[in-house]
Amino acid sequence: MSRCTQTFLATHNSTSWDSGHGFFSDPYYREYLPFWHEPYGIRGFHDDFSFQNFFPVGDLPPAEKEYLLSLEKWAKEQNKLPAYGFCRSLCRVGQIRTLLGGKHFVQYRNPHEMLRSSIDKGLLGFTLLILKGIAPGSLPHRLGMVIPARIDAYAHAIPSHGWDMNFVAPFPELLQLHFESWVISTIAGAFYADYTFNVNEMYYSQQYRLDVEKNLHELTGFDVHFDDIKLKNKEKSPVFDPRMLEYAIDKYIGNREKIKKFQIALEEISGLPVIQPVQTIERLAEQFLLEYQGSSDNAVGYKAIDIAHELLEDLSQHYIDGEKVQAALREDLRSCSSGNVAQNALRAELDAVYASKSWRVTRPLRAGRALVRKLFR
Repeated sequence: MSRCTQTFLATHNSTSWDSGHGFFSDPYYREYLPFWHEPYGIRGFHDDFSFQNFFPVGDLPPAEKEYLLSLEKWAKEQNKLPAYGFCRSLCRVGQIRTLLGGKHFVQYRNPHEMLRSSIDKGLLGFTLLILKGIAPGSLPHRLGMVIPARIDAYAHAIPSHGWDMNFVAPFPELLQLHFESWVISTIAGAFYADYTFNVNEMYYSQQYRLDVEKNLHELTGFDVHFDDIKLKNKEKSPVFDPRMLEYAIDKYIGNREKIKKFQIALEEISGLPVIQPVQTIERLAEQFLLEYQGSSDNAVGYKAIDIAHELLEDLSQHYIDGEKVQAALREDLRSCSSGNVAQNALRAELDAVYASKSWRVTRPLRAGRALVRKLFR
């Protein structure tokens, strides 16, 4: 799929053809990314499908149905096999599958690598998962995902103030919500998918990639090869505590009773029965945990002490209102999960430095970005 920028969209619309499939990026807030398989591709968006339409529940609106069916008709006229790429949105998979038929595949990424992409490349997967979690009537709400008021305010401000990682204070809470929303959205898609696989794992294991190619071939009848994927070592994340993901998995799909509750909520919202049994989701839960092992350095967890020093050094160069900064950060650190040893260590270190440090700050938003970049290098 193609990298899509504002300039690209200004010159390529739903009647424009282009060959090849590059890397999918901004703007994430657009709903559909239709494209055609080899040897030519098509890229473009319908102007009406913007951010405010990203979270509907129930049946697809007539305008969206008409648009998708017109793309299918167009593909047939060009004697092409239609394939559609979608920004993953909650509770839409069943309706889209019912309308278009065919096979449906869910590709997911490791949650910590989604955050790395947000920080390093400006991609919006991390932020989008937070926004999905606050959508009115969303599946996360029905399953008991609680959004703290301050995070709710931060996230709602994003569309009007631009996509930016200026979440300074409540970041530990955002991390946990990121994991929970990741689990929910991936499982919501997997319940309606013919096949679900991890894109990142194909870079770490040749056997896994071959298995994915084999399974896709059996499901579609087409030869599928990911020849552009180069094997590499799995990167460790010094920031995430594995218990965050374990908690999210246990909370929503930790046993058959929880999976059944998830299924019921999903079917109530979508109005359609799922196609995958509970056993499939059980296996996915086990797979998530296995894939995440080795992605986090358990021995050092958050590397709390080093991070605290770097964090405070960054902030001391930017903030002038020391009392307000201290109060805000203290409040947010208190809201962290008390059971997380690394977060507690970070909180203790910050408390110690607060007592002796003089604060000087000039540009809070820039400091916020610097803080986040420091945390996730």
